[in-house]
Amino acid sequence: MIKRMLLLVAVFFLAGCAHQECRFNSFELEPPPVVENDRNASEVYVLRDMTYFSGMNNLWYVAFDNRNLAKLNMGEYTKFQVPAFDSHTVSIKRWDVWWQQFDFLTLFEPGETYYFLVGVGDEMQKVSIQKIQQKDAEVWLTNSRYVPVGR
Repeated sequence: MIKRMLLLVAVFFLAGCAHQECRFNSFELEPPPVVENDRNASEVYVLRDMTYFSGMNNLWYVAFDNRNLAKLNMGEYTKFQVPAFDSHTVSIKRWDVWWQQFDFLTLFEPGETYYFLVGVGDEMQKVSIQKIQQKDAEVWLTNSRYVPVGR
């Protein structure tokens, strides 16, 4: 009996350590919002941290105003342009027994670049979305893999 339980625990442990994407359900990806004039646009970078406990290597969806744009694994980032002069929501959706969504609402100014670092928050059940400075983002960008929007 104890051997079977140890075997079962080992299987769950190995499944949690697998470096494959974990799919329980998935969302269709959509194109980013249309920006008619580049001068009235902001550039947005969303970077996922490389902490092992940042979701146990399952995919997190990046959404902008409820449009699912990209899927990020640990150590990946994506970028896209958004219309400025308005408040918009950058969201992270992840699977953890059920789908959870974490939002960051901000006003986007034209010609500005915004960097968001996402990872596990203080309470392991929550996702942290932080707006970070360019110099901090450059460090993350050099150590991260780019994922185009729509993938």
